[in-house]
This record gives sequence, structure tokens and C-alpha cells, in this order.
Amino acid sequence: MSPPKHDPKRDPRLSFVRKLAPRHFKVLDLCLEGKLASEIAKELGMKPETVGNIIRSPTFQDRLARSKSDIAHQEIILRQEKLVRARGILEEGATIAAEAQVGLLKSDDDRIKLQASQAILDRVFDGDEKDPGTGLIINTESVQLLQVAIQESRKPLREIDVTVEGVEVES
Repeated sequence: MSPPKHDPKRDPRLSFVRKLAPRHFKVLDLCLEGKLASEIAKELGMKPETVGNIIRSPTFQDRLARSKSDIAHQEIILRQEKLVRARGILEEGATIAAEAQVGLLKSDDDRIKLQASQAILDRVFDGDEKDPGTGLIINTESVQLLQVAIQESRKPLREIDVTVEGVEVES
């Protein structure tokens, strides 16, 4: 049984490339840049057939495949590092924004406090966008009622008027 016609391991023209020489690495670099064999031959002053033989050799193909794999791996690592840095920047920005919003709660202006409270509550209890029924809806009136409740809770118990089902109860 005869070997396949284009078996690179049995092609006598390719058998001379068993170990990559310095000029083979130059060919490799240019291949990785995406240049054609004719462009590589011209740039390195080689015959196009020689460059073609080098490129088709199993040793060269193996090294080319490993180099492409290494480059792809490095690109993935760089992309992951960029994502980690971006996430850190976003988290830092979110922390600064949250601290600024909380700082507004200490404002002397009640309108600013109200807007800051509403903005915080809107962000905390926004719910699932796909299921709008899961969010907590708090409007301006609710926030004002919460503020009144907080103020009332600070008063001594004897000053608070309590009404239960229309009957006034003294505390």
C-alpha cells in the first residue's frame, strides 16, 4: 500500500525542516502577521518555493499552531485583566456615587433629602425588569410619610396621639 499523495511526513522536499533555523523563525513571525508566502519570500530575499516548503513542513506547522495558540491565550489573559480593571473602576465609581447620595441625606434642604432618599430607594428596590411586579414602588408621598414616621418615633411616647380604628387612645 502506497502512502497518501500529500503526506507531509513523507514528502522529501519537506524533510529538511526538522528543526527551525533562525530564518524559519523570521518566516514564522511574518506568517503570524498574516503575510502570504510570496510576500514573505520577497521580504526575506528567498525563493517562493523555499518559503512554501518551510511553511508546509510538519515542524513549522506544529510551531505555527503552538504560536497561534499562545497568542490566543495571551489575548484572553489580557482581556480578562482589562475586565478586572474595568470592574474595579466601576465598583469604585459606584461606591463614590453611593457615598455622595448618602451624603445628600444629611442636607439641610428637605427637597434634596427627599430626592436623595427616593433615588436610593429606587436603586435598591428597583425589582426585576422582566417581572415588574417584583419591585417595591415607593413614591414621594410614601417617602414623606416615612419621614413623618421617623420624626414621630423620635418623640417621647406620651406626646404621640394614637388612633385605633377611629378611637383615640391616650398613651
